[in-house]
Amino acid sequence: MYQQTVFPRWRGFNLLNMFCSGQSPINRGRANGYFLEDDFKMISDFGFDFVRLPLSYRVWSSVDNPYEIDEQKISPLDDAVYFGKKYHLHVNICMHRLPGYCVNNDEQEKMDLWNDDEALNASKFVWTSIAKRYKDISSENLSFNVVNEPVSEVALEQYNKVTRRIIRAVREISADRLFIIDGVNYGELPPVDQMLNRENCGYSCRGYVPQGLTHYGSYNQTCYNNLPPKWPGAIRYENDDKEVTLWNRDKLERLFGAWAALAECFNVGVHCGEMGCFSKTPHPVTLAWYEDIMEVLKEHNIGYALWNFAGDFGIADSNRSDVTYKKIGHRMIDEKLLKLLQKY
Repeated sequence: MYQQTVFPRWRGFNLLNMFCSGQSPINRGRANGYFLEDDFKMISDFGFDFVRLPLSYRVWSSVDNPYEIDEQKISPLDDAVYFGKKYHLHVNICMHRLPGYCVNNDEQEKMDLWNDDEALNASKFVWTSIAKRYKDISSENLSFNVVNEPVSEVALEQYNKVTRRIIRAVREISADRLFIIDGVNYGELPPVDQMLNRENCGYSCRGYVPQGLTHYGSYNQTCYNNLPPKWPGAIRYENDDKEVTLWNRDKLERLFGAWAALAECFNVGVHCGEMGCFSKTPHPVTLAWYEDIMEVLKEHNIGYALWNFAGDFGIADSNRSDVTYKKIGHRMIDEKLLKLLQKY
């Protein structure tokens, strides 16, 4: 069985505190602009070792002037990096929104990262500013995730150009910085063309399959809300929602087995940077799906980070109607899901 062996098998969560601006309609109180030390401690105490921090440059800058940084608004990121090191959690900084691109359409960009040199230059500025802040932090403690989830319309050569130029700019400041590059097609497919001749780079897949299960009832995925999900047998829609495919453990094995095979063949690290199941999916179905996907990921030595820690996809404060929560510290914990994750 193929396995990735370059990365440690990092296991943890996405923390959404700076993933969108306060003006974004998808904020809904999730992105308060600061991080809680107690969350880092709790994640560590639960036995996990990884946090991914999806960020929007609009938290500390603006679409009109991405070169201007509000130090007060970016400084909570310093706290997160410090908390990660204090509690022995690897911190992965991910740019969820760069000038000219975000997978979400909550706020419009004036430029196009994939086609405009101006947007690429602004994005390089964002990344080099971050690189300078954390130049003295080792890659053992801190990695950079170039840009979150290029959509299927982004051509491979466009994506390759953007990642190559950003990495080159950062490496002039921090020569040994570890980079993680998302897969194409919303992170699902391996960017095989980028797995050659890229030093100190790893790759990030996704665990949102099938979306008829993982996003059932979610606020922005109405096309998946037609049928209550089952597992196995959950639905995935293909070809503009016209073709229906049923999913099971074997299909999960084929998907992540392909990532593991490429990891082994190209000698690169692979990590599942986002995965999870929305709170409207019935809890027994959620747990059955998690059992299979966790087992598959572990067999291939691929780590994971749930989207998210606290909230609709998380183990904390997920507001499910079919779960009896246990209060731990300042959070209400889905103990059954937590124990399942701790097994893997």
